[in-house]
Amino acid sequence: MSRYRRRCEGRTSSEEGQPPASFGSLVRVWLAGKGCDPRREHLEQLWKNWGMVMGQEISLLARPLGHREGILLVGGEDNPVLQELSYYAPEMLDRANAFMGEEFFHKVELYLLEGRLPLDETLIRAKAVPRKLLRRPEHLGTLTDSLDPQSPVGRCYRAYLHMFEESGQDGNSARSATPSSGRTT
Repeated sequence: MSRYRRRCEGRTSSEEGQPPASFGSLVRVWLAGKGCDPRREHLEQLWKNWGMVMGQEISLLARPLGHREGILLVGGEDNPVLQELSYYAPEMLDRANAFMGEEFFHKVELYLLEGRLPLDETLIRAKAVPRKLLRRPEHLGTLTDSLDPQSPVGRCYRAYLHMFEESGQDGNSARSATPSSGRTT
């Protein structure tokens, strides 16, 4: 009984009347501590719909760069654009918070883009350029026996031979013909 009293004596009256925390609220607190905000998807939607949220006049000048601790980071092409955006900062803040459905941002910071990729642009991946089919040298493979297979040059030469074997240009990989110019490849 005395052990129970000691545990209960340390409690304050506010702890006694509090209902236990919900599992969802505990998970949100834990995720926020790990840097994962449950509102991340909502932020991604803000970046994707930047033009619609800000309107044509602002979105032509302002580009979203991200957020940091309740600060909306916005970029502009040059200093005159940033000066003009400074007048639009309260409106950008109101529109972004209205889209988020809460007071998510409390300040707007303006930066020069300087080559940074804004979050409202989608990355355009270049198409993979097909590799040009190399022509197999005529006397390829004649040095295989004369090079030390453990030396860097020997390993490089074997890799070069293997490149042609993979491309289907194997031919005679170990020809014994002597080059006419006296030079070997």
